[in-house]
Amino acid sequence: MSLFFKDNWFFVILFLALITLLTVENINERFHLHDFEVYYTASKNFLSNTTVYGQAYGLDSGYYKYAPFALLLFAPFTLLPFSLAKIAYYLLTIGLLYLTLIRSYQLLQSVFPSSFSNKQKQIILTLTTLITAVHLFREFHLGNINLLLLCLFVHALYWWQQHKMLRTGLLIGLGILLKPHFIVLLPLFVIRKKVFLLGSSLLAIILGLLLPMIFTGVSGGIYLYKAWIDAVLSHQTAMHSYQTVYVLVNKLGFSYFINSGHVYFVAIILLTIACFTAYWVWQHLKKEKKEGRGEQFYFVLEFLCLVALVPNLTITDTEHFLWSLPIVLYLLMAIFHKKQQKELNSWFLFVCIISFVLYGGNWHDLLGKDLSIWVAQNGCLGIGNLLLLGLVVYLDRTLLKMV
Repeated sequence: MSLFFKDNWFFVILFLALITLLTVENINERFHLHDFEVYYTASKNFLSNTTVYGQAYGLDSGYYKYAPFALLLFAPFTLLPFSLAKIAYYLLTIGLLYLTLIRSYQLLQSVFPSSFSNKQKQIILTLTTLITAVHLFREFHLGNINLLLLCLFVHALYWWQQHKMLRTGLLIGLGILLKPHFIVLLPLFVIRKKVFLLGSSLLAIILGLLLPMIFTGVSGGIYLYKAWIDAVLSHQTAMHSYQTVYVLVNKLGFSYFINSGHVYFVAIILLTIACFTAYWVWQHLKKEKKEGRGEQFYFVLEFLCLVALVPNLTITDTEHFLWSLPIVLYLLMAIFHKKQQKELNSWFLFVCIISFVLYGGNWHDLLGKDLSIWVAQNGCLGIGNLLLLGLVVYLDRTLLKMV
């Protein structure tokens, strides 16, 4: 038993901490899981052939806005009363966090082969969890599906490394179906000429779109999808985010030249990001061709960076920045890697710390109400996330020197 704890103390402590949180939330009557309540109730309505979209579940803001396919994923929970279903989902989320951390570490370890002791691994995973803790807390408190989505993508990359292309594409397609913003991943497959991966992803999306029609019929399915599109558009119109790249660029004064709310303003920014990303991938392709190696981790980094970038591109809640967890893990692995340490400048560690603080430092109870609101309204989270992505791009300069 003592040997097991020595080798896995991080996961033991993490599990105990999350179970403690569950207990405390119940004692304080704060264990509501409002987001899960939306999925649960919407699934019950779907199965009973009543209205799914356009009505509030639980809170006034609790509207179901995900694809009809997701209703089928949550249908098994409706077999339980909500009081038990939310506990089951909470425990499932703990499992998703464990799988995401383990798989992310395994994926990125290929960049740093045979370089970390078990003690270093435990420390890196601990720091990753602490840096992302504010987002993890909201995920567990609300019962959202961000960890589910991240777990899907991380496992898709794992299967890709195992050359299981069909499984990879199906998982990616499922993730895009649950959150259409992840369609930004598809151009990456086009640039890298991953035709089968692109095709299997699109196949999963098509099958996922058709599956609910088995229960609703064609006409009922068309009505359901129209209601879904209306719900998504309504959600985007009603929300405001201080963390998007459009707001951050606007703060730099670029709106002097063009209205920040104008479609051209958004299009120019998206086109700029797309061009930079394409150039970054093209540089990787050149290195891979020249060196005869690299795709196993370059594609992984490109994929994970695009996933982490999504919250900066769309109006969404702050807990969606949890998708940057693998990026945080990667940077910490670079910092702890002995050979990599020799290649990094002292300022790199300083910028990493600043980025980690901006990304995960907005603890309401720690900062106080006024400062916490100021940090949120000035886009510190969005800036921190972009800095994290910038540091990953910077590491390309020394990446091939250590493998």
